[in-house]
Amino acid sequence: MQNVWDFIKPLLRWIALAILVSALIYLLVLILGIQPPKAFTIATGREDGAYYAFAVQYKERFAEEGYTLNIRSTAGSHETIDLLNAGEVDAGFIQNTASEDRDVSQLSTLASIFSEPLWMFHRQGRPQAEERIPNLERLRIGIGEVGSGTYSASTALLNAYDIDEENSTLVIAPSREAADLLKAGELDVMSLVAGASSPLVNEMLTTPGIDLLLFTRRKAYTSRLKNIFEVELAEGVIDLKQNIPPEDKKLLAATATLVANDELHPDLARL
Repeated sequence: MQNVWDFIKPLLRWIALAILVSALIYLLVLILGIQPPKAFTIATGREDGAYYAFAVQYKERFAEEGYTLNIRSTAGSHETIDLLNAGEVDAGFIQNTASEDRDVSQLSTLASIFSEPLWMFHRQGRPQAEERIPNLERLRIGIGEVGSGTYSASTALLNAYDIDEENSTLVIAPSREAADLLKAGELDVMSLVAGASSPLVNEMLTTPGIDLLLFTRRKAYTSRLKNIFEVELAEGVIDLKQNIPPEDKKLLAATATLVANDELHPDLARL
């Protein structure tokens, strides 16, 4: 009997050692598997927009925590949603109105970031500052890029007045290009959905000869158009010294939202 035990005892030690090693390997794999990746990607709009500016701030903040945040610029919210659904980016900024005609079932909302007014800039005198959206018919109007929040919001608003390519010249172009065309006199009006901190918004508000179109019947717009609400741009909020804008402005706005695909690591979502 002693001879049998002498044979079994070292065998049991090897079995115990094998179990311990297996457990340690499993634990190591488990730990490595639940650690967040050190690099991931966020999608924004164009480089001259508020989304990109915010992403740069996120990149700096993540670097302090030891993570690399790659920034991918897009043509707008629709492209960002498509990239998220395809798994090509991990998070992104979108305008809430963009979710109306895109599949967002695999996406999670992390936060609502800020309101994004719909700005309609026009050359002073064409149309007159006191004129309204119905008077834009037959004019040259920049409506943003296809797939952008600007395109979605501006076409919805213009369609409410039956303003389309049959009775007006609707120019599809990035906001930067549209702004240059407006200042050069090659556009009469341009639409832009962006936060008040956007460099392009600031540029247009301070450009001589460019003014904001007035929105009347705002309550009708907010009741008829989904995810659109009213905001106020206070006098002097853009530039106190030059008093820009010169008076309170009532604007229509959407919400900028930070979203992520469902596979984003929860630690990164919290950060």
